[in-house]
Amino acid sequence: MEKSAKVISQGLIVLEKIGKSFTPSVAYINQMVFFAKVKLFWPSHNVQRHAILLLGVFVLISDAEKESLELIGKYTDSPDARVRAQAFRSMLTLGDRGVQLPPSLYPRACASLTDDYECVRREALNMVFELGVRHPEEMIKVQDSEQEVRLIDDAFGKVCSAICDLSMNIRTLAAELLGGMTMVSDEFLHQTLDKKLMSNMRKKRSLHERSAAHFASGEWSSGKKWADDAPKEVISADSVSLMASGACGALVQGLEDEFLEVRTASVNSM
Repeated sequence: MEKSAKVISQGLIVLEKIGKSFTPSVAYINQMVFFAKVKLFWPSHNVQRHAILLLGVFVLISDAEKESLELIGKYTDSPDARVRAQAFRSMLTLGDRGVQLPPSLYPRACASLTDDYECVRREALNMVFELGVRHPEEMIKVQDSEQEVRLIDDAFGKVCSAICDLSMNIRTLAAELLGGMTMVSDEFLHQTLDKKLMSNMRKKRSLHERSAAHFASGEWSSGKKWADDAPKEVISADSVSLMASGACGALVQGLEDEFLEVRTASVNSM
């Protein structure tokens, strides 16, 4: 029995290429899938990654909807970023092949949006978009709240927040995906053009706006009283969007990005 991880990885790659070169029989597909499932438990990240790739491409649809999707989903928590990214990518491949991606995958995808590695964040963002488009009317709870919003609206807010990502590639992808989320509520769409932020039900103004107001009124903070220059205008709770503050002004942020790719994608989405 072969012990080298490199040889096994190459074997999985060859199996994928052979399977794509012709239409394999069900028996041949079952052999490939069984071999890939066995190698999933191999300690090498390369073996795991290519095994997950093979499952996403060749596993039978009827089997994927029952157990293979859950099996692949477990590897989104892998300690290796390349395996995590491939797990999301294979689930998206299954979705393209006709497998019903359940809304239960949404919290896992949202958690991966803050991953340290760009490759994982990219695939997680694609998953958030895909689930939002597939299950737009699914109601989910807002984080740290008992209120509920439509899944497409929450997904739209998550994609908008990704426009502030450190990676130019992620920002470009987020700007591109915004244009495909056509079932978003109007109030969420309007928020993308408004940069006003809310904090503790109070309207937050820029430093320039606060300085201008103090100059006009002749009043300046003495520094002797805590928060004596805090914003005073209270906003009604009903008028505050449940969307994350990072989503406010998302399209404006995209249009002002330093990279041409992000600005172009934002214009296309608008």
